[in-house]
Order: sequence, then structure tokens, then C-alpha cells
Amino acid sequence: MTKKTSVFSNALIWFGAGVSIAEILTGTYFAPLGMAKGFLAIVVGHVIGCAMMLLAGLIGGYTGRSAMETVKMSFGRKGSLLFAMLNVLQLVGWTAIMIYDGALATNGILNVGPWVWCVVIGALILVWIAVGITDSPARAILRPSWCRRALASRRW
Repeated sequence: MTKKTSVFSNALIWFGAGVSIAEILTGTYFAPLGMAKGFLAIVVGHVIGCAMMLLAGLIGGYTGRSAMETVKMSFGRKGSLLFAMLNVLQLVGWTAIMIYDGALATNGILNVGPWVWCVVIGALILVWIAVGITDSPARAILRPSWCRRALASRRW
């Protein structure tokens, strides 16, 4: 059974993706324009980006499909592979930015060195991925059978 998405849920997802403190902070890395011009660039970028995300979310909401499924409607199965690859590239880049931001923040509290925190946060992300993979040995170790049964029955 596939759960269809509504216009409202798509709007919330894309609003959350489009307006975040992390994006504003990242904008300051790439736009050393001074306070007024930098703030203007961030706001204009967010307005343009949010408008595009809103329109993409509306298409998904009206059709009840995910964003990648709506791309397939326009560009076909093979054409959508380009967008899937670009999405993976974007996600890897965004993960790198988030690791960097997390390392700087953690290093501000525990001054060990940002590169140490990059390695630690990256390792924790790999553990998170391993636990999320259904057939992973890490999942069996970190989520014992009683935990799986409790999660499956949702009696917690």
C-alpha cells in the first residue's frame, strides 16, 4: 500500500526544506558581501527557491506523488535518472556542509579540533545509515529483537 501525499503535507515538507537556519548560515559562507547585500542575497535566494519548491510540492500534492515521481511524469524513466543523480550529488554536498557546521559548533564547546568532529559526525552518520538498512548486521546488533517487536506493534 502506497501512501499518497496531500497538498498540505507537501507544502510543509518543502517549506521546511526551503526555510532553515542552516541554509541561511550556509549562505553566509558563499556570500561575503557585507551585512546589507548578504542579507538581501539570502532573502532573494530563499524567495526564489521557496517558490520553485512550492510549485514542485503543489504538483506532487495534486497528483499524490513524490517529487521524483513527478519528475518522471515530465522527463520519462530515463530522463528522471539525471535528476536522481543530481539529487544524490546535492544531498552529498549538503551532508558535507552540515558535517562542517556541526563540527564548528561542537568544537566551540569541546575544543579538540574541527577535523576531529568532522570524522566523529561522519562516523555517526555512517552508523545511522547502517542501522537504517533493513538487512544490516548493525541493525541486528543495535536493535535487538524485543525492540523490533515493540516498534512493530507500536505499543510504546
